[in-house]
Amino acid sequence: MPRDIYTEYVDGLLVGRHVTSHVTGTWSLSPAGAEPSVRIHAGWNWRTALDVPGDESTAQITTHGNQLKLSAGLSRFANISGIFYPDGEYHGQLIDTVFFSPEAQEALCDVLAPGPGGV
Repeated sequence: MPRDIYTEYVDGLLVGRHVTSHVTGTWSLSPAGAEPSVRIHAGWNWRTALDVPGDESTAQITTHGNQLKLSAGLSRFANISGIFYPDGEYHGQLIDTVFFSPEAQEALCDVLAPGPGGV
């Protein structure tokens, strides 16, 4: 998963960090990655600000522009995106917020299940 990291220093002390990361790929129940599979597209961005310069234990993390999409064909199973603040506040969009619901898990299993005569 490629990442870009930018660090900020004041008087030689770390005061912040900005990280971006991106991944694309597939999920499959096959060890060889054979069909059926589900496409994955994800990206994360986060900013760390240190309350005390140089003391990473005082870091406050804000994640933003996060995205997780799982899809197969034209069906989208999940799209989770938004901004999460250090105090727990969240703004964003959860399509199929029930990504972790039994219905969403069943839909994912239906796509990944072997066909007739499968394993």
